[in-house]
Amino acid sequence: LDITVLESTASTAAYLRSHVNPQKKSICIAEHQAAGVGRLGRSWVSPFGLNIYFSSRFHFQCDIADLSGLSLV
Repeated sequence: LDITVLESTASTAAYLRSHVNPQKKSICIAEHQAAGVGRLGRSWVSPFGLNIYFSSRFHFQCDIADLSGLSLV
């Protein structure tokens, strides 16, 4: 598992897409995101010092229906 911790980044998900081997399990954590994007393309407001923001990249070897509760986590 690769874990990257950043003070600030444009987007934790974008960081994983451009800097990490897609076959590796990875997490990117940041104190601030300048251009984060939420569900359905909505802007994601993430001011510095109020929260911790993260994205993870995992490949699952199961049916998509088995992951239905994952978004609740």
